[in-house]
Amino acid sequence: MIQKALEKTGNRQTRAANILWHKRKGVAG
Repeated sequence: MIQKALEKTGNRQTRAANILWHKRKGVAG
């Protein structure tokens, strides 16, 4: 259960980071 919770949190952070990265890439490109 703890591992699943960590995976959910990690996925949320990864999604946020990916969104920011794509936004930066869009601005730069």
